[in-house]
Amino acid sequence: MSREHAYTTMLEAMAKMQWNVAQILEAKALEAEKNRNWVLNHLNQQAFATHLEQLNEPMEIHEQVIEVLEGLAKLQYSLARNMNVLLVEPSRNDYSGSADDSEDGEGYSS
Repeated sequence: MSREHAYTTMLEAMAKMQWNVAQILEAKALEAEKNRNWVLNHLNQQAFATHLEQLNEPMEIHEQVIEVLEGLAKLQYSLARNMNVLLVEPSRNDYSGSADDSEDGEGYSS
């Protein structure tokens, strides 16, 4: 398999992953809307014995949403790093050769 074909295959796989992430986000948005409606209709002052309980229940819901968003953000960051490796050409100023090479450390030919 050629290098270009391998890169194309990797980019196609990443595009499919992005589509799956979009589907997850869409499902989470629908779930969040259902949760919001339930909370608005069922979690009122009469549902809690104390004010502290009234604060803790929504905080637990928010923590779950934040965990999902953090996980998706980490996934997106790793996908972006992988795409950066594939799409960005290495800089000519990067010096990773041996001392016998004809370029000095600043990228100029001697």
